[in-house]
Amino acid sequence: MAVSLNDLENFCQRYGWTDISLRGLTNLAIRINCVIRHLARMRNWYAYERLGSLQTIAPYTTGTVAVTLASAAVAGTLTVWTAAMAGQEFYAPDGRTYTILTVNSPTQLTLSENYLGATVASGGSYGIRFVKYAVPTGFDRAGQFQNRLGGKLMDGQDLGDWQHLRRSTPITAVYPSNIWVMEDYFYLHPAPTQADQITYPYQVLPVDLTENGMATDWPDRIMWLLYAALGAAVKVNTEGEAQTALELREFQTLVDDAWLSCRPSRVPIQGDSAGDDRIGANERAGKYIFPNS
Repeated sequence: MAVSLNDLENFCQRYGWTDISLRGLTNLAIRINCVIRHLARMRNWYAYERLGSLQTIAPYTTGTVAVTLASAAVAGTLTVWTAAMAGQEFYAPDGRTYTILTVNSPTQLTLSENYLGATVASGGSYGIRFVKYAVPTGFDRAGQFQNRLGGKLMDGQDLGDWQHLRRSTPITAVYPSNIWVMEDYFYLHPAPTQADQITYPYQVLPVDLTENGMATDWPDRIMWLLYAALGAAVKVNTEGEAQTALELREFQTLVDDAWLSCRPSRVPIQGDSAGDDRIGANERAGKYIFPNS
């Protein structure tokens, strides 16, 4: 249903929003977008479901390197390093795992910490393994990851756990067995040894409405839920009260009814267990929080 920000502002003014000053209307636009995003995070709505794919990259081992004790600089011979290698793992001649801070040229890079092993003047063997991949634009949370053969891959939560694993057990695998889903990146462990494609369903967050006429993308069948949420959220004074109103059991029942009425026949992004489509343990942690305005 094509509903503009102006349409929703008019509705809110009829149902409880009284401040029509310039500041008040600015705050109302913020409140409306907060409600839309909060609703989008409450369930896995099919209107926001997308299918994503992650193309892993085989390790890069072309050429040799020179490294120096207590220096973060690495010099390459016959290497063709690219900016895309920044943030990836560098398997050094000393057998340790480092992170690439920057790639300065095809033959020069800088590690995020100083090299700890003995100096290797030339001819050192190394490997760059791609374990960090950007999430899609608008990404909010993902479902079960599968490799190209249909095998399910585990996914984790805490970036610190991933960092500990990659340093303590820097092993490789035909395809990654664990994927850490963070806000901006996927992190893989073990590091993949070959290019492979991983698919997964994921949810996107709605784009904020602006005065230029952008419409919401809520399905017609559950637009009533958006109006119900706005009606509850504009009758209170603060963002915290608005968020609390949408988390009451009574409103959660409305959300359940709306989700069940529009749930497609295909299997949606799963939560903690089959049939549970709330935000689950295999999705990015954290709830959308109303900002102060």
